Amino acid sequence: MMKKELFTITLDPNNAYINISPSPNTLDKHIKVCLEIKGIDVSNINPNTFDFYYVGDNEEMLETSKAELTVDYDKHKIKVKKAKIHPINSRNSPGGSRYGFVH
Repeated sequence: MMKKELFTITLDPNNAYINISPSPNTLDKHIKVCLEIKGIDVSNINPNTFDFYYVGDNEEMLETSKAELTVDYDKHKIKVKKAKIHPINSRNSPGGSRYGFVH
């Protein structure tokens, strides 16, 4: 029988990141994150410096691999598709598991 994990995901709309609990750094496999946030002011986002990262509680930032990352200026939204970080890369990051947009 396959063991299933239950996760709680909460959004911090002020900082455009999500908290995942329990922390994915306890897993043996990566998780994929797809996130779209609409109705926000994206006018100051520079697409050349815009990215989506894993951020540890110690503020360590680890790059995610992703299939798509977009800023839609007309529809006032940001989107990431299939962002993932391998758990081995985050094993030394203490607690917490925030994924978020940075620019």
